Amino acid sequence: MRMIVNKLPWILAVANAAFTCWMFWVSHVDPAQYGMAPVLVFIVDFPATFVGELITSGLESLFGETYSMLPYFIVFVIVGFAWYFLIGCGLRRLIRSRAGAGTRANGTGVNAMHDTSGRGQERMKPGM
Repeated sequence: MRMIVNKLPWILAVANAAFTCWMFWVSHVDPAQYGMAPVLVFIVDFPATFVGELITSGLESLFGETYSMLPYFIVFVIVGFAWYFLIGCGLRRLIRSRAGAGTRANGTGVNAMHDTSGRGQERMKPGM
């Protein structure tokens, strides 16, 4: 469980990047049937979608209007990755604080296992 919590930001960010790649690829392969698939990316990445839209509109004004989905794809992979990485960091911190609060109360947490003050050593003596 600890390994999953430690890697939670990366897991969420890579999952979002894979979803974004899949949605844009599907819309590119069959635009008649799946042309609106990238809208799901806009919904999933909300509220980071606003940042992505600001960046893509800035790119359009800088380079001129393009009818390619490539700038949207690149921007939303990066913005979505960053957004879900931040969400994962927040969740990891929340999970660790909740887990630490419960175990510190009864003296069985990580700090209790590495206690060098001498308190609680009688619990760890063999033969008890």
